[in-house]
Amino acid sequence: MSPKIHVNMGNIPDFVAMEPGKHRARLVSCEEEESSKGNPMYTWSWEGIEGDNEGLTIKSYTSLLDNALGGLKRHLLAFGFDEDYEGDVDTRKLVGKTALLIVTMRKFRDKDTGEEREGSSVKSVLPDTKSKGSTSKPKVTKSEDGKEDNDEEIPF
Repeated sequence: MSPKIHVNMGNIPDFVAMEPGKHRARLVSCEEEESSKGNPMYTWSWEGIEGDNEGLTIKSYTSLLDNALGGLKRHLLAFGFDEDYEGDVDTRKLVGKTALLIVTMRKFRDKDTGEEREGSSVKSVLPDTKSKGSTSKPKVTKSEDGKEDNDEEIPF
């Protein structure tokens, strides 16, 4: 039997935004998708892990076009990749790791109504220096024999 519930739709927000500022968040997923213009991109889904943002979700997007990989680089640096890293990245192994998100407010056009609205957006992703009591980001480098040398056992 289906349950009966009492709701007041006017009091239920469509979306609960993270406030602007710096927020620690855990990566929930990273999916390869297509942008609204048909270009390849990653959609990174995050969940706030502290304070008023605990449990709130937000997404960041990184283009996979050759001339627009700066956002992807910032994301990978936040997870401890070294500037000189070259090799494959399994984003599934990043799920559960944390980063510091810089959240700002921006105006956007509502896809359903076409109206201009304001919402939160991830402007940048930085290393989480509080993760596991660490005061510095983990490094992923290559040893002299060309193999990866991970000082915090990051499984890339």
